Amino acid sequence: MKFCRYLILFLLLIYGAQSNDTQHISDDSVPSEIATGMEDPASASGLEANPIPVEGIATPDVEESSVSQDNATSVQKNITHVFINCSRTENITPEVELVNSTRLLSLLVVNPNITRAVSADCLGVYFFARWCPFSTMAAPHINALPRVFPNIRMVAVDAMKYHVFNTQYGVVGVPTFILFHNGRPAVKFNETDYNLERFSTFITKFTTIPPVELISVTSADFSGPVPSVVVKEPDYFLWLSWAFLAVSAIVFFTKSSWYRIIVEAVKVTWRESEAQHDHMD
Repeated sequence: MKFCRYLILFLLLIYGAQSNDTQHISDDSVPSEIATGMEDPASASGLEANPIPVEGIATPDVEESSVSQDNATSVQKNITHVFINCSRTENITPEVELVNSTRLLSLLVVNPNITRAVSADCLGVYFFARWCPFSTMAAPHINALPRVFPNIRMVAVDAMKYHVFNTQYGVVGVPTFILFHNGRPAVKFNETDYNLERFSTFITKFTTIPPVELISVTSADFSGPVPSVVVKEPDYFLWLSWAFLAVSAIVFFTKSSWYRIIVEAVKVTWRESEAQHDHMD
């Protein structure tokens, strides 16, 4: 009987220990808000917690201000123009002067003591080619420029004949109009329409010199000095290029296998003809 009592007591102790462990496990598996009977103040009020600012990352306001400053700087750079201080030279030829290399070099003398901000003589140089249709189309408008801007000397040079200036001043095509200040190239005309209105706007924009009369092209502007009719001239450089290509092709052909085959065939035919001629004799 005593043994049975001890057995019953031992089983009761084991059952009580298991029930306590089960209660501890269930308490640990329940979330803290439910276990404690309390809710998080932020979640209870329906508000989210404020994010923690990360060091080194700008806020949206700062980004907007920086972007606006960058835009203002870029707009300011786009608005900035290069102004040329041209002197109002008197007694200038009232027409475009066709010049050669020697004359153009004499007009492009540089005074090292004069900067762009200092007043100096300005020179408009028109690079053209007689065989270029675009050059001849722009010629009447160039011929009218000295009448519209009498204080700026205008000259024209054949870029194909005096090509030494092409590399020096970056003339990659014709027609090209460059405005010089104190013998130095200042600005280049980059418009696609070569007309008097565009040329006048270009000169006034960079020199602040307004045109002195109505911007119009007359019939006299078509007669010169810059030719407005395409002149077909022999292009010696083109002929030289073709000659070079022909000689190069011949030299390349002499080093090929086809050349050796043809030479051997000619030699064999020549020997057979000689042998046949000797046999007939």
